Amino acid sequence: MKKKYFFVGIKGSGMSALAQVLADLGHEVEGSDVEMDFSTSHGLIERGIPVYPFNEQNIRGDSHYIISTAYDELHPEVKKIKENNFPYQYYHEALNMVPGIHIAISGTHGKTTTTSLTAQVLQRKKIAMVSGDGTGFAQKNPKYFVYEACEYKNHFHVFKPKILVITNIEQDHPDFFSSAEEVIRAFQTVASQAEELIINGDFPNGRKIRHPKRTTFGFRPDNDYRIRLITQTKHGFTFLVNHQVYFIPFTGKHMIYNAAAAIIIGLKLGMRRDEIQAQLHFARLPKRRMQTHQVGNTVLIDDYAHHPTEILALHQALRQKYPGLKINVIFQPHTYSRTLAFKRQFAKALARFDEVYLEKVFASAREKENAELQTKINEYFRSFKVFTPFVLQKIDFSKKEVWVFLGAGIVNRWLEFLLKSNV
Repeated sequence: MKKKYFFVGIKGSGMSALAQVLADLGHEVEGSDVEMDFSTSHGLIERGIPVYPFNEQNIRGDSHYIISTAYDELHPEVKKIKENNFPYQYYHEALNMVPGIHIAISGTHGKTTTTSLTAQVLQRKKIAMVSGDGTGFAQKNPKYFVYEACEYKNHFHVFKPKILVITNIEQDHPDFFSSAEEVIRAFQTVASQAEELIINGDFPNGRKIRHPKRTTFGFRPDNDYRIRLITQTKHGFTFLVNHQVYFIPFTGKHMIYNAAAAIIIGLKLGMRRDEIQAQLHFARLPKRRMQTHQVGNTVLIDDYAHHPTEILALHQALRQKYPGLKINVIFQPHTYSRTLAFKRQFAKALARFDEVYLEKVFASAREKENAELQTKINEYFRSFKVFTPFVLQKIDFSKKEVWVFLGAGIVNRWLEFLLKSNV
């Protein structure tokens, strides 16, 4: 039955993807947000989904409302919805209404890439997908629904999937989780609600998660699906998963883990090795995950990494892909709380790059801009250079080098500016 949905904060990465899914399923979809355009807007534009500037007049009571968790009761649209008792769900709650057998991809790092790879492996089956890069789609009457299950504020506790993947567990979101132990407990709760668990068994925090139908994967010999590396080049990896050979056209050891999770899902759903490999051979990375552009001799990279562990993984992947080249980074920290909580780890990770320029913190919808905290961050990271738009003039496109535009905020707008200026 066709329904009408209105998304408050429709340009959010998950919100945009879910809006696209519901539109593909034949529902009427519209929404509101700030007027600035983001990469998440593309799928909405392609489907002709109307997007209005935030205004309480948008709320007419003629829709089922889906609200971004970035906005509280003080937001005029949210306030009007609740005051009038109009039907609504928050984004994470609304994911449960997508039809199909639910396959949830969780973990501190790698959720979006693993979600995307899993959907690409399963693409010959009837599927729907919601990914954290703002990509969403659905085939009619999907058999499987693959989606990203985020741990922030324990939002993933509303899920009861058929299969749950946990890519890894590490402390993040320090504005909500006070310790690694608290994060582990959060993952144990959602694991207990899943019918089956697939988890990276190489790391101590993952091995603490219990489940009666637990499948582990990784390089350790005691994993249920053991990975063994065969070859590593700038073009990708060849490796074994329980004596079956696979190739992925990606660099960075973390990509082997992401691909292994997708492979295991495919095998558990009855796919053959050759079917899975055929999909992986031509697989693509999600948006803003080592997204590569070439201008002259210079490589420009857009990447979403915003945690020290992710930055280290990206650096390793870039060194593998571009051996011998100078690799510079323009980094925009994401939230004051994360930047200050992991400041030592950020400093160590960023120091591996040849030149580092620091942009102003992207506070996101979670935090208000704070000049005092920004000054504190500038002082701590004073060994790095401060980014201004004049830095872009330093980029010499005749040189064989790499420039990375790094972070989960809007640092990629400078990359887009360069690309438009050098068409």
